[in-house]
Amino acid sequence: MAFATLHAHKFRSFLTVLGVVVGTVTVMVIASFISGLDHQFKKEIESFGTNTVFIYKFDPGIRTGRLTPEERMRKPISYEDAMAIKAQCPSVKYVAPFLGPDDVIKVRYQDQELYVTQVQGTTPEYERMSSVHIAEGRFFTDTENQRRSDICVIGADIADKFFPRLAALEK
Repeated sequence: MAFATLHAHKFRSFLTVLGVVVGTVTVMVIASFISGLDHQFKKEIESFGTNTVFIYKFDPGIRTGRLTPEERMRKPISYEDAMAIKAQCPSVKYVAPFLGPDDVIKVRYQDQELYVTQVQGTTPEYERMSSVHIAEGRFFTDTENQRRSDICVIGADIADKFFPRLAALEK
């Protein structure tokens, strides 16, 4: 009797099977996509290692409310604070303070402009303790940092915008 019903209503049966197949494939694609994102996120976090600590003046993350009075009274973390941690904590291998503005920054090269959300100043130790991958060139050295040399490490977005068909080195 079931086969007779399927044979009598071929189009309805086809649509039912098609719905089940499309639904199953959709669930599989979404599950694999989420699994891939989860794997990439874990890989990024693990690249810092188990011995990396980040210290911020405020709690990192998305803030929805106002600062508490205690948070407003906190002193800024200074370069001297970072160097004191390095000097007074013998188990600390590297200290890489980094400082960035709170606003979006306009970066300009010749007649082109790009608004970027992350501009940071740091020390050469940042490369040793982070998961930064340099595609061209190199990170700056301690000597260049002490001499305050005009050196900049740029990300892929800036390189693609300002130097789409050229090498960004020495520019």
